[in-house]
Amino acid sequence: MLAKGIEASTGSLGHGLPMGVGLALAAINDHRPSRVYVLVGDGECQEVRYGSSYHGITFKLSNLTIIVDYNNLQGYDKTDDIAPMPLDKRLEAFGCHVLTVDGHD
Repeated sequence: MLAKGIEASTGSLGHGLPMGVGLALAAINDHRPSRVYVLVGDGECQEVRYGSSYHGITFKLSNLTIIVDYNNLQGYDKTDDIAPMPLDKRLEAFGCHVLTVDGHD
């Protein structure tokens, strides 16, 4: 059983963000003041270039917060070696407001 408030555990294929988009859109449609948080890894954010995560961020939802665990790991190599454009710059190019924090502090 998932912890209270966690709706899904979707894995590394980039499906969590589109699910979060759906939950955020449903909250807006139902006039609920809900905020949706989606935790993703930087490896799955490579979907930001071409896949379902790309479509997710184009909605620009004010009630959606995306938290990225930037550990520079992906299935076959380091994310910086596979997608050399920094993720924060990529997200900013899509109009996202990006904050960078040290998760170890």
